[in-house]
Order: sequence, then C-alpha cells, then structure tokens
Amino acid sequence: MRVLLVRPVRPRHYRVPPLGLLYLAGSLRAAGHEPWLFDPQGARNDGDTFEQLLRRLDPGVIGVSFHSSELDGALDLMARARRVSPRALRVAGGPHVSARPEVIAERHDSFDLGIVGEGERPLVDVVDSFEQTGAVSAGPGIVSPRLDTHASRCASTQRWIPDTLDDLPLPAWDLAPPRAYQGAPQGFVFRRTPTAPILTSRGCPHRCAFCAGHLVMGRQLRLRSPKSVLEEADLLVSRYGVRELHIVDDNFTAHRGRAMEILEGLEARDLTLSFPNGLRADHLDPEMVRALRRAGTFAVSLGIESGSPRVLERMGKSLRLEHVRDAVARLHEAGVEVGGFFILGFPGETRADIQRTIDLALDLPLDRAHFSAFLPLPGTPATALVDAAIPSDSMTYDEVPWAPKGLTRSELKGLQRRAFLRFYLRPRPLGSLIRSIRSPAHLRSVLARASSYVG
Repeated sequence: MRVLLVRPVRPRHYRVPPLGLLYLAGSLRAAGHEPWLFDPQGARNDGDTFEQLLRRLDPGVIGVSFHSSELDGALDLMARARRVSPRALRVAGGPHVSARPEVIAERHDSFDLGIVGEGERPLVDVVDSFEQTGAVSAGPGIVSPRLDTHASRCASTQRWIPDTLDDLPLPAWDLAPPRAYQGAPQGFVFRRTPTAPILTSRGCPHRCAFCAGHLVMGRQLRLRSPKSVLEEADLLVSRYGVRELHIVDDNFTAHRGRAMEILEGLEARDLTLSFPNGLRADHLDPEMVRALRRAGTFAVSLGIESGSPRVLERMGKSLRLEHVRDAVARLHEAGVEVGGFFILGFPGETRADIQRTIDLALDLPLDRAHFSAFLPLPGTPATALVDAAIPSDSMTYDEVPWAPKGLTRSELKGLQRRAFLRFYLRPRPLGSLIRSIRSPAHLRSVLARASSYVG
C-alpha cells in the first residue's frame, strides 16, 4: 500500500532530515509497502504542493508526526488530506500524541487513529490491516476512538518497544537525502558538508523532570551494536557523500565500552563528528574525551541546565556542578568546542537562581550557550507543577509560555534576552560564533535564530 508520511509546515531554526519518519519509512518498505515523504524542508517532492502530491499518489494511508508546537499545522494538513483524499486513513504520531493520546478522540474529525511511543511495528500493523480488510484492529501502541480501547491505558501499558534495535531496518535515506538539508543543522555548527544525523540508542533511564523524551522512547536504554552504527555510517558516506555525522542520542556514553568501540570505528573513516543533543558531563573522563577527539569530534553540547544546585535537585538532574567544570575544562583543553544548554524559569526557581545560571555560563570556558525558557511539555513531571493552561503553539524554546512565581513572562523573557546578550557580546564567544559561519544560508539561519530569542 502507498503511504504518505508528512512533516508539518512550520518555520524552524534548523533544517534536518526527519529521522523518525525515515525509520518508519524503512520499516514500511521492508514490509512490502511504498512509503513517500512530504517535507517542505528538503524532501524530494518534485515541486508538488501537499494537495498536488495527494492527488498524484492517491495514498491509502497518510501519517503525520508532530510536536506540541506543531499541532495546528498537523490539523491543517489533515483537514486538507480529508478534502483531497477522503478514503485515506489518517494516522497521527510523534511526541504530542505520545504525551496526550486523548488528542485523537478530541480531534477525531482530523485523525482516524494515533500511534503512541515508537511506531515502526504499530504503523506496519495498521497499514497491513487496512490494506487487507479496510479496517484496523487494536494492538500495542494504537489509539483510536473507533476501537474498543481506553486511550490513556493504551498509552501507558500497551506500547510497542523494540528490544533489539539492530533488527530495525535502517532509515529510508533516499526519501530525504542529507544533501537537501544543508546550511542549518541541529546545534547550528558544522565543519563539512553534507552532514547527517545518526541515532545509535533509544530510551533514557534518567528522570529529568522537564524532559518528555521518555514519553516516546521509554526509560529502558536500548543500544545499537557498533557494527550496525558503522554500517549506517558507511552507507551515508558511500551513497550520499556524507562527510560529517551529528550523533543525536540522549545517552551515547551510557555504555562506555560500546561508545569507545563506535568512536574507534569512526576514527578510521575520516569523518568529523558533533554531538548537538547533549552529552552527560559526568561521563566525560579524560579517556573518553581523548577518544571523542581522535574520532573527529569538533563540537559537543552539555546539558548543564542550571547554576543552582537547589534547582538541579528539583529538576531531578543528578548532576554535580564540579563534574560540569571538569568536563568543560577537559574538552576545552582537547580542542573540542563546547556548548551548554540552560533552562530559565523552572517551577520554583527564583530570580537569584536564574542569575546563578547566567553567572555559571559566563564563568565556564564555553564556546556557545543556549538559554531556553522552561516549557511545560505535556506529560512531564514538571508540568504537573504548572497552574495554567498553556497553548500548544507557544511550546517553542524562543517563546516564554509560563513563568514561575515571583516573575512575569515579560520579565523572564528579559532575563533570557539578557543572558544571550551577556554571553555572546564577549570577544571569545562572538569570535567563535563568527568563525563558525560556513555560508550565506548558514548566516541567515543564525541571524533568524538570534532574532527570535533576543529581538
């Protein structure tokens, strides 16, 4: 059956292939189906608009994956799909559906069903069933008001979890060639093109109160073998000319021996590496830092989050600031560019706590810093502490959708703006930023991103 996978149209700070949709496409293809991708960011659509592609393909199933901030865009796409392809089954998935499966019942005019958690097997089951019978049966990870299931129960206890990641087909990279997504990668820094993201593990056992990652991938850490990772790296190099990998794991260094083996394999492949999604500072001992550098790593980001030990404890971060200082110093000495992620406005945080975070960012020898306002993402423990309804379209890191007691949203936005300006309007970070610009398109992306945060 022909399946059209869709990414909502929404302005973004970076242009990256939709890795989750490509994994779904790989599994659909392995099951004998015909996946297509509509992604205005870069996928090959032969110039078609969404409606034109629907008419040309006449897909049996249309699937959209979206974050909370993209709900309106997903609803618009599915409304258009319903008009143009009324016989097609409309399926929703991604972080927002995994966090709020009840959205399928609330928006039953837009979505026929939803998939919570990891979707490779559930989506194949849905398409198989719909092709063979014209209907869909209940199963792990499948949520629909038309099925005899309770959305919240299905979401919490009946998800499909692939234990052996090596058994999953590789992403269908031909649908979104890396060369079509250049100029604004996640983390915004790169050295060589084409770049491509790669995922070597899933799941996170840590319990950071602000993070929604476990709602999709679960808390059980599952690892691809070094052999599988290096085979995908070789495919990206040989078939798509990729020269730089961005490893986007939440927990790349959690299994030390495996991380070392992957890095050793990449060392022999003449690639540059970046870790834009964050590494844990307390895993970066001298040997690990040396291995990262030998493998071609030029930039990493660290999830530091706060300069206040009290706030780190409230966040459930399980991180000591002395480990942060040691890791940043080691990376800096090894010649690796270091970025830090920080959150401003966490529930219970005070103006003094925020100032400690800004002071820490200024004190560390960081090349980059990113100051996000706290987002009350659906389904996270921290959101349970928020006493207000937050519109979905404000769930972006340059917005300030909520502020803790003692601060207004306007005051928190001012502190965010001040943090960015104080950090970057210094010789070293500003020089590093300027030297990182690789093209006019890259410059436009950086300026657009800066304007959204400090403009």
